[in-house]
Amino acid sequence: MDNSDSTVPSSGHAPLIAAAWKQVEGLRGPLRSSSVDPNRTAAPAAGDADEFPGYRVLEEIERGGQGVVYKALQESTQRVVAIKLLRDRVFLAESDIQRFQQEVRVLGSLRHANIVRIYDSLAADRRFYYVMDYIPGLPLDAYVGSASRSLPEIVRLFVKICDAINSAHLRGIIHRDLKPGNIRVDPEGEPFVLDFGLSKLCTPAAPGRESSSAAPGREGSSAALGRVDVDVKDSARPGAAGLHPAGLQMTQDGQFIGSMPWAAPEQAAGKLEAIDVRTDVYSLGVLLYQMLTGTFPYTVRGPVNEVLSQIISAEAAAPRTSNPAIPIDLETIVLKCLQKAPERRYQSAREVGRDLERFLAGEPIEARRDSLTYVLGKKLARYRLAAYASAAVLIATAGGLALSLSFWRQAEAARADAVAKGTLASQNEVRARQNAEHAALESAAARAVADFLTEMFTSVDPYKGGSHDVRVADTLDTAARRLDGGALAGQPELEARVRRVLGKAYASLGLNELGYAQAGIAVDRFEEARGAGSEEALRAMVDWLALQRRISRPAEGEPLARGALGLTVTMLGPDHEATLGMMNELGATLMDLGAFAEAERLWRDAIERSCLRLGDDYPERLAMINNLAYMLWQRGRLEEAQALFEPLIDQTRRVLGETHPAYATRMVNLALVYERRGRLSEAEGMYEKALVALRRIHGDHHPELAGVMINLADLYRVQQRFTKAETAARETLAFCERVLPPGDINIAKAAHNLGAALYSLERLDEALEVERRAIEIFTATLGPDHDSVLGARGVLAAIQFARGDLRAAEDAMREIYTARLRRFGAGDQRTLRSYCNLGEIVAKQGKLAEAEAIFRATLARRRARLGETHPETLTCAVVLAQCLSEQGALEQGESLMRETLSCLRDSRLFGNTADAGAKLADMLAQQGRFDDSEELLRESIQTAGRAMPADHPELARIRANLGVTLLRLGRADDALAELSAALAVLREKLGDDDADVRDLREEIADIRQETGRPAAGPGPR
Repeated sequence: MDNSDSTVPSSGHAPLIAAAWKQVEGLRGPLRSSSVDPNRTAAPAAGDADEFPGYRVLEEIERGGQGVVYKALQESTQRVVAIKLLRDRVFLAESDIQRFQQEVRVLGSLRHANIVRIYDSLAADRRFYYVMDYIPGLPLDAYVGSASRSLPEIVRLFVKICDAINSAHLRGIIHRDLKPGNIRVDPEGEPFVLDFGLSKLCTPAAPGRESSSAAPGREGSSAALGRVDVDVKDSARPGAAGLHPAGLQMTQDGQFIGSMPWAAPEQAAGKLEAIDVRTDVYSLGVLLYQMLTGTFPYTVRGPVNEVLSQIISAEAAAPRTSNPAIPIDLETIVLKCLQKAPERRYQSAREVGRDLERFLAGEPIEARRDSLTYVLGKKLARYRLAAYASAAVLIATAGGLALSLSFWRQAEAARADAVAKGTLASQNEVRARQNAEHAALESAAARAVADFLTEMFTSVDPYKGGSHDVRVADTLDTAARRLDGGALAGQPELEARVRRVLGKAYASLGLNELGYAQAGIAVDRFEEARGAGSEEALRAMVDWLALQRRISRPAEGEPLARGALGLTVTMLGPDHEATLGMMNELGATLMDLGAFAEAERLWRDAIERSCLRLGDDYPERLAMINNLAYMLWQRGRLEEAQALFEPLIDQTRRVLGETHPAYATRMVNLALVYERRGRLSEAEGMYEKALVALRRIHGDHHPELAGVMINLADLYRVQQRFTKAETAARETLAFCERVLPPGDINIAKAAHNLGAALYSLERLDEALEVERRAIEIFTATLGPDHDSVLGARGVLAAIQFARGDLRAAEDAMREIYTARLRRFGAGDQRTLRSYCNLGEIVAKQGKLAEAEAIFRATLARRRARLGETHPETLTCAVVLAQCLSEQGALEQGESLMRETLSCLRDSRLFGNTADAGAKLADMLAQQGRFDDSEELLRESIQTAGRAMPADHPELARIRANLGVTLLRLGRADDALAELSAALAVLREKLGDDDADVRDLREEIADIRQETGRPAAGPGPR
């Protein structure tokens, strides 16, 4: 079969999440272990300062099954803190430790006024603890019940809680355990969200869509088949009947995760894959319902299965039935949060908070804004005097208003825009003054940022060991810690600028998760300093969305990108640089989600706008052209992609220079196009140039190199340079394991490449072990249905084929083909590869008519799509010619094989050329044309030697065929020499039990017996 299957894009932009978390832990104080006295108690006595170095325990606050919380004094700052200590590690389950470490990571990454902060975390004497804000006060339910709180007071409290939860959501964190005990309110009435131990880091993929990257990459790696192508926590524990709601808490021990009374239906049903930010929205609704009514929206007492059933299916009782004082609008907000279907709830905590703010302001709430009588009623209530004067006008125009509520929304947006921009009066003189002030502020801000960063970089110890990148990362960590410690407190704009620089710097080192965190804080600080619609905040949002996409969160980023684009257009106009940048990011996000048509329309519009507004050489325009061309490559529109990439590379060199990363990225993308079009030598040259450029830019140990190395190693296999492919694949896998975190997707791609190369060398046991590892990582990262998993499973099917397990190989390949047909369509090259593979498997079983139909259909589509001389077209023609010959159509088969062999001789695909020559020689031998057969076999042996090592089993098989032909020509001695040499290789590589070895041994024995030659010894092993 052909040997150029593709699976997922190889990209140097693969998310370094695990490495990032490791860095975050380093910022906050790494867990450190020390010696342990097994006789020590699980918790220190109050006041024993030696137990927590640097802290003096003041009193014990709370003790539970997992450990104890202390109030303590940080001696260096005299800050009162809380210390959460797990019980002795010997009594801890692994899940307890994982939950603790998860909470440390999450709290270390969050910065919000209403989320508890973490200052330090350690492991000492086999026990874990961390230091956080001490929050005096009461749990949420106790605070609300401790005094007669008014409805507006409760709602204002919840607005802050929603804002805190939304901040976590924007960092990709879902709490999953919101309940009164995890929200503490201090004496001033400020709420603080606690306990992120059950939180989830969300990186969802849109259902039914294949994810891909706008960065350089390929659709995966494949294995070449010598004769066959290769595409290439427990259940919830029962609770006692009548148990108090607070006792119905479940954790990661079961499929249910969270605390039951406040859980969403998808949690109660154990649908972990369905949990997203809307799960927290539901829990917020339960909390608000409870605080407003003093009860729950349905029964939460009784046996566990009954409570779960209530959560899943029972509709919430109207809050006003328990508390008639609740206004209808507020009841509507609560009930929208409590919709059973996530798509019918508010889609974010921010939406909940905004509707609560509208309720407090007496404005129409979003949950029911499309009701004409409702909007009119709210407007009349707010502007009663004006309404009386204009009643006749309103009545006369009500029909028109019913047809154009969208215009009312636009008017509201325009009004808000006008107020925000201050454009309600003549402004020419004001603008001139503002421009001058702005220029001065920009200059001062740039100097302040430079001063801060200069201080950071000059403070690095020049004698510190380690690589250049490590020292830069250490400096960035130091700067981030200083900012976290309040180095620029009270200067939000300056802090925002520094955070933005840090985000870009982290990203340039491949530490995308850390860059993402800094970019998010930069957005927050710009919004604090300039407002949510300011140009600075929107530019920072572009950076943040780009990093969000790099760490594989496109589904989460899509609504944010759409909303940000709408705001940017409103505030800055459709042709502003920030707007064009936002269009580019939204386009890339849509491409990652598989919404290709919409992404293409968006990019083409933005490219045209940027040309008119900013000129041909505007860098963001070049980036959009790159992304558009890359998407065209993904969609198989190769000529269009090449037509964009080739001039783009020259333009990039001229505008940005050869030392800019974009120059290397775009060369890689052009190499992908060349490779797909069968121009393999040009692809190799482009990959090698890109690799040299990336090493010059980033050094030899940067993660950015991984994607190019993966692609180049696979290209060697596609070129049938199998020994070089194995060497390159091993080097690439070792590199990825060295510079990337465990479980990174590029490790799986590199392993898949190595498995494919080993299969091509017929080292099946090694190939099987490596490929299984690739499948494990692919499945854990992308899910079991991703095409990367299908491609790796194709290698396993090929191994089954090579071992003679034809039925299992057929079943596996039919499943892969069916999945690809459903997902990509009949004309996609991945689908055709699997189909052609299936044809070879059924042909091997003697089902030649079915195989012929498969080969003809595949060949027709490949000729139409790829052309007559594309390598994939030629390999399909070879197996069709052989199939025809095996059915007795020798002339037809020979004619097609000769035509195909002529093209292959010009292709430098030496393995395929040798295979076609050997098959043609077999056809000639069947016709008694042994002289012609010998000539072709000797040519094939020479050609195969250029693609594979001398001891490759396939080369040995061709030599065995030569031996048989020589015997037919009456040259027994020459025949025995060739057959014996072939047997020695096959026994060494495949063992005595291999079918080819047994057949060949019997053939040699028969020849010796017939010719009277003495039997040979067992031969070398």
